Amino acid sequence: MSSISAKDVAELRRQTGAGMMDCKKALTEAEGSPDKAIEILRIKGIAKAAGKSERKTSEGLVSFLIAEDGKSGVMVEVNCETDFVARTDDFKGICGEIADHLLHSKTGNVIDESCESLLEETLGSDPSKTIKEFINAGVAKLGENMRISRYARFEVEGGPGIVNAYSHMGGKAGVLILASTESDEFASSDMFKELTEEVAIHICAYSPDYISPGDVPEDALEKEKAIYREQALSEGKPEAIVEKIILGRINKFYSECCLLKQAYYRDETGKEKVEEFINKSASGNVVTIDRFARFQLGS
Repeated sequence: MSSISAKDVAELRRQTGAGMMDCKKALTEAEGSPDKAIEILRIKGIAKAAGKSERKTSEGLVSFLIAEDGKSGVMVEVNCETDFVARTDDFKGICGEIADHLLHSKTGNVIDESCESLLEETLGSDPSKTIKEFINAGVAKLGENMRISRYARFEVEGGPGIVNAYSHMGGKAGVLILASTESDEFASSDMFKELTEEVAIHICAYSPDYISPGDVPEDALEKEKAIYREQALSEGKPEAIVEKIILGRINKFYSECCLLKQAYYRDETGKEKVEEFINKSASGNVVTIDRFARFQLGS
């Protein structure tokens, strides 16, 4: 077989719009025949998908899969072009396959905002194809560009806990949450499940950046303090009380961006904090929110 030149790969890419590596693999499999390589790419759905690869994908679904024991779970955002396709059983099935792969083929706690390496992985339910090939086959079938935007996978490690999720507006947004406690009995209770779901709903509504003040990076905190200092001085506040003003504004900053310090969404008075709701609802059990991820479609 003759060697595959860069020129051959580039020409096949020009004809099909497929990626460089896909073209090289197809030419190798086709023993250098461009026509056979194009056929291979078409069979895999790559050539047809490539023509749609630049189309905007602002619709789709934020999908979930939680293990039966509640000890692990995933959330994944898969995008397509139209809401019509997003609501089809075929598209939902594609999302489900990807979520299943992430739940059973991954370990640990991770939030991946790029998914580049994921595309080259072998699909858990069908080792004959990669995730990328699976997606491209879906593109060929449904006629719209698709992409996996991001995913989160959490699992309970080292003690009693739960992974829970909340889906908003039929998959337009969602939250995946990992929480721990000290009692196995409480960890498996409906009370704990309902508590964590309530917190997930709050996260979806109020979109905190951090769990607690201790999670705010030091450089971000110092930046806020510097801004508040300049504001106070520009307002003509005496130097002697500037530090007190900064402290007050930092506490307000925490109440806006830290989950536990935010006003609980169901409290109409705005006085009850999320941490107070958790303590009240835990009936004497210690509950820790360890991680959360919030995805909103297209954002």
